[in-house]
Amino acid sequence: MRFNDLAIYLMPLFALLACTNNTPANVRNSPTVTYVYECPGNFAFIARTQNNSVWLFLPTGTLHLPLTTSLSGEKYSKQNKLFGIRNNEAQLITESGEHYNCKNNRQKAIWEHAKLNGVGFRGTGNEPPWVIEISQNKLNFIQGYNQKQHTFTKLKISTNLNRHSLIYRANKADNVIKATLVSKPCNDTMSDNTFETTISIIFNKQHYNGCGKSLH
Repeated sequence: MRFNDLAIYLMPLFALLACTNNTPANVRNSPTVTYVYECPGNFAFIARTQNNSVWLFLPTGTLHLPLTTSLSGEKYSKQNKLFGIRNNEAQLITESGEHYNCKNNRQKAIWEHAKLNGVGFRGTGNEPPWVIEISQNKLNFIQGYNQKQHTFTKLKISTNLNRHSLIYRANKADNVIKATLVSKPCNDTMSDNTFETTISIIFNKQHYNGCGKSLH
């Protein structure tokens, strides 16, 4: 296989090295909750609440609404635009239309939350559960049912064109990690979802295998 062919094959992984975070700073730097709402009529959108306001990522663009007074649930509105959450269901009213009985897809929301936090790549595995999140200069490895987090900021990154892979190495204190991301389809047996990348991790001599994908 020619080098150009390999570069195209590895493009989703190479994107991690140049991934930039275009999320507004005031969206990133405060406590937030992210939702992915799916509505009747095959309409879906992302909502991110923070600082008494909500960012709405709609098919037609981005909308920012302030929190307003509501007797029940949460209500955000401005002029003729409204977003509300009540009893785990959401409604959305804009010039483009009205949507009711929208329900949050929690699994999708977890991935969107990471993306909006600036994560460029995310992967998961099972038994025991673990999560890896890689941004431009940081790798987070979250392991176990107690979700213990290990953060590495001094990353050594290499490529293996023969294996179509990116390799991350890092150490901090007594913790050592090597994460290999291979551009190869991977099936998560717990969720039955197929991902673009197969992940192999060695953390303190323990082996972990799972799946993941680029978020940008």
